[in-house]
Amino acid sequence: MNEIECDSTSAEQPYSGKPLDAEVRVREIAAGIFKVDVAAIDLAMGPDDIDRWDSLNHLRLITEVESAFSLKLTMQQIQQIQSLADLVKFIP
Repeated sequence: MNEIECDSTSAEQPYSGKPLDAEVRVREIAAGIFKVDVAAIDLAMGPDDIDRWDSLNHLRLITEVESAFSLKLTMQQIQQIQSLADLVKFIP
């Protein structure tokens, strides 16, 4: 996998509200946080599939997604996230 730099401005790009856009943005955010090429990120992936998906990066992922989509997840929702697809389900 090619490594990329984490882009701290990734959450600042506007969200169009289309479901496919949400999936693409979550993949981009995850790639930046986990320092892997976006092409290597699949929505079915979770902590067991991505080496750098630890508790700290889990919180970073949640925070970046909340910021990018202007939402606030509940603790219950956060605890339910076992994959990127789980995270996308909470994006309106």
